[in-house]
Amino acid sequence: MAASLFLHEWIDDLAIETVEDARRALGPNGAGILRLKELAACAMTQPMPQPNQGGFGVLAGRGLDLSGELDCLDPKCQQEQIGLLFARVLHYFDQVLVAGPQAYTYMRGLRSPGSSFVDRTVLTHVGTLLSIRALGAAEIVEFVQKPPPCQLHYSDIATASGLAAILDGRQDGIEALAATGKVRRLSPVRDHWEYIFDNLEILTHTEWGSVPRPQVGIPKKRDIAGAIIDNHLAHLVSDLACARQLQVPLGTRIPLHQILLARLGGSLSAEHAALELHLPVLDGIPFEEIIRIREKYRGECERFRTALKLALTARLAANGDVAEATRAIELDVVAPALREISDKLETAGRTLRRKAEATAGLAMLPTVVGAFAGLPALFEVGVAGMLAGFIHALHGRLDAKASVELSDMYFLWRFEEARHS
Repeated sequence: MAASLFLHEWIDDLAIETVEDARRALGPNGAGILRLKELAACAMTQPMPQPNQGGFGVLAGRGLDLSGELDCLDPKCQQEQIGLLFARVLHYFDQVLVAGPQAYTYMRGLRSPGSSFVDRTVLTHVGTLLSIRALGAAEIVEFVQKPPPCQLHYSDIATASGLAAILDGRQDGIEALAATGKVRRLSPVRDHWEYIFDNLEILTHTEWGSVPRPQVGIPKKRDIAGAIIDNHLAHLVSDLACARQLQVPLGTRIPLHQILLARLGGSLSAEHAALELHLPVLDGIPFEEIIRIREKYRGECERFRTALKLALTARLAANGDVAEATRAIELDVVAPALREISDKLETAGRTLRRKAEATAGLAMLPTVVGAFAGLPALFEVGVAGMLAGFIHALHGRLDAKASVELSDMYFLWRFEEARHS
């Protein structure tokens, strides 16, 4: 679908295995900067990615797409973002499309040799890409180049893309940000004011930015809120345009974006609801183990996903509320099915254990029978009866396992097995 990621090419070209390798290659004596510029420039000329052909894919929106835009580029935050991303997609989607390093950002950041862009952005992205490879997730995560966000023209782009309704939320967004947000710092710098703004109710991170210097006094909180909304709308329109181009649902974790997306209306798909589904059975399972189980039990995964899609579609058709639909699936479909599987296997297991205990001494009986030549028939009858009971219990256990393996939810039970193995 998407062309090879330019930073992946750079890593492979220079045989980068660690972040320290990348640091040396990007240093004053390294050959990495020029090659990275060349690859980023080439990526800028590549066409938009083609629509998703089959399979279950989802596009990660800003704040979840590993780009660092509208989010934090600290390595710890990037690792947390990988965790959030995988936790929301691995149970359902075959492929998650992320932005990661964006060519337009690199072309701008690499203009000044020795800039902090290398330490703050490039090395963090290298570490993120190497982590994804180490997790064995390279086949699941695909990188795309999103349209560059434009604060000056996002309204025109939204209108041309049939997304004009999202612009209706701008004023409400400004009021909400101003009402519950806090300006932590406001400093004059030449012809503008720089600010630090917090509103963790509808944003996920502290916002740094600037607003033009007003003719009189200092900028009002609503002026700052307006600048923040315009920046977020520009990125959200970029996300939506890319999702429509790829014909996949858009996943976002920024509450403000979820509020703005509600303005678009329209019917929500099972894929949108699947992004909000929480499956406790997956909690604490390492991502590499989830990926391994997905690949090993592909047929069970497909059966589970088909059943989940049907259930989510039916719930959404009933009331259209994603939160209510996912909660109902968690409580009324997934949890009871896992309990039923557990009960069936446990009941069959107890029966088999009792029969095994009853036949535990059978290995000694041929010796005993040989010592009492006058009683072999009696022992043979008893042995045959006990063996028949054991074999019957064994068949019952195998039948129970075969039965639950046909359950649509047995794929999830694999993770319960992994937890206790």
